[in-house]
Amino acid sequence: MSCLGICKSISTDSRVTFETSLTAAEFGKDRESFLGELTSKMGDATSLPTITEIERVWYEIMREMKATGEVVKFNTSVINVDGTSVDCEVVRVGVYNAVCGNKYLEYVPTKGQYQFLARQPASRYTSSAGRVSNADASSGYVSFSIDPSGPSGGLTCKPNSKPSLLERIDQGGIIGYIILAIGGITLVFRRL
Repeated sequence: MSCLGICKSISTDSRVTFETSLTAAEFGKDRESFLGELTSKMGDATSLPTITEIERVWYEIMREMKATGEVVKFNTSVINVDGTSVDCEVVRVGVYNAVCGNKYLEYVPTKGQYQFLARQPASRYTSSAGRVSNADASSGYVSFSIDPSGPSGGLTCKPNSKPSLLERIDQGGIIGYIILAIGGITLVFRRL
């Protein structure tokens, strides 16, 4: 494979990775724009990338690799569940999770922002999010629940998609309430 093909492949793969990475809200869309322009330039096959462009690709890949091992606090705008934006001090734990206070966040690539999960995980996880949000450099180690599936948040979101008992009862509608009422009446008469 030629230098042009390798550079194009690396630029394309990196751009796709950066677009969905939790670091994108912190680092901005500039690196994706650069890689997109570089890829299209190499797609024309009229010129090779310059040394400066190759160094920038290397720099962006190294910056992303470094970010996977960092716990960073920064202020940014976060989308609420109702669609409004709020300024928040976000703590990004590698490329695994981002939290604001005791709430987990997900990254929305189309908006280039974090947003609060519609349903937060169980309290044992949100309390660990609160601990990491309130920690500082002198705190030492803080236990925290991470989602190793990364920015897609698959494991963080999956348990939250199950309806609660009250939501299940409500899903049954009027028929569900009638069945519960008959069951309750039967239980009362059975006790007598």
